[in-house]
Amino acid sequence: MLEDANPLLVPLEPVQVELLNTIVWPITLGQSTDVQNWPVWDFVARTVEEKHPEIESAESVWASLPWIADGNTRGNPYGLAWRKDAGGATVPRPADTIGLTITGLYQWALSRKKEPAFADHVAWLLARKVMHEQNLEKDPYKVGSKPLSLRSEAAEFLEYRQDRPYNIPNVALGEILTHEYRILAIVANGQHEYTLDIGSGRLRHLRGISDAKSYVDIIWRLAAARRPRSFHQSSLPLIQTLDYLGYVLKDHPEWRVTQRLASGQEMQSVASIVLPVANLEEFGHRVSGMWNVLNELHVPKATKDELRKLGYSYPGTINCLEVWLDTWITTDLNRQTVHQAILDIKASRLVRNESIHLSEKARVDANAARKQLALPDIITDWAGTWEIITSRLAGAFDVIREEVQSATHVLASETGHLHIEDVSEQL
Repeated sequence: MLEDANPLLVPLEPVQVELLNTIVWPITLGQSTDVQNWPVWDFVARTVEEKHPEIESAESVWASLPWIADGNTRGNPYGLAWRKDAGGATVPRPADTIGLTITGLYQWALSRKKEPAFADHVAWLLARKVMHEQNLEKDPYKVGSKPLSLRSEAAEFLEYRQDRPYNIPNVALGEILTHEYRILAIVANGQHEYTLDIGSGRLRHLRGISDAKSYVDIIWRLAAARRPRSFHQSSLPLIQTLDYLGYVLKDHPEWRVTQRLASGQEMQSVASIVLPVANLEEFGHRVSGMWNVLNELHVPKATKDELRKLGYSYPGTINCLEVWLDTWITTDLNRQTVHQAILDIKASRLVRNESIHLSEKARVDANAARKQLALPDIITDWAGTWEIITSRLAGAFDVIREEVQSATHVLASETGHLHIEDVSEQL
């Protein structure tokens, strides 16, 4: 399914913006000294509570800020703000130093309808270091990585950028980079010295960064990649889901097929799908039976040009179904949803092929298919795997049913004469 919107960029309430503003205020004073750092929570909490007496507590506002639960390389949640040396505390303690992440600086500016200049400058500094790392000479007999002093690098960069709106202290900048989603800097040689390890791989994931927005997008993609994918669940078993989809397709005026989507011609294959699985051999038989049914689906034929447009050369039933869906599902967003469902359907066959076709391609395809369906790399529970696959396929066909039903409703509103019957309870 489609990737969700970045939760770190949801619109903030005024009191949340006030919290961010209070945290960042000491850094914007323009006093570039080592001792100037992010504020302690006691100052932030009392300031926010004084300005907003209606709130329960500043701690409740802190807790309401958006976070990414799967956290950063420290194992802590990542969000708009951070607390230093707070252990496992759920809320900051009075003496904890509090600061904003690059994402927090970006959101702070957007919430005030300002340009994210502060966040952009930190991102630009990182972009220079990413380029520096990419340009390191590769020597087969020498280690290429080296630590760079953040103090000297930041000073040189900020002197170069005369349009900077802030004099960012070394400590303040260092603390930002030690609390990012991926730790970018480390403390070295005392509490006021930080280093960036160029060539160690710390910056590899930031290739493509150009400003704060691109940085935030990269972080969200990294976080999304760590989250387990959620799969749509059909309320009906696979065969009944196919029947339900067939009823919905018949209601679409451009579905020119008179036969049922899944006919009873492959009754032996249909019967085998509902049987349990005990081992790899039975698993292979069930997948073969399932694809006997899917290969006999009654769908509109597709021309070579239509298939080639989607990158296909073989006019299989699932390919032809996708061609029709790509034509009559009208928005890119919905087409992408359908394409993801089609990929899930096709992956089920590839999982089985590895045990039949002993080739490198079959192994690579099977590995990709297992990841596609969130299956383990090494399968030993064939009964459980069969249940998962049939559930995934039922969910995928139900996603297609929802998208077709939505597209048919759109046509109904345009023509004023279509009626779609909910037949799910009849199946």
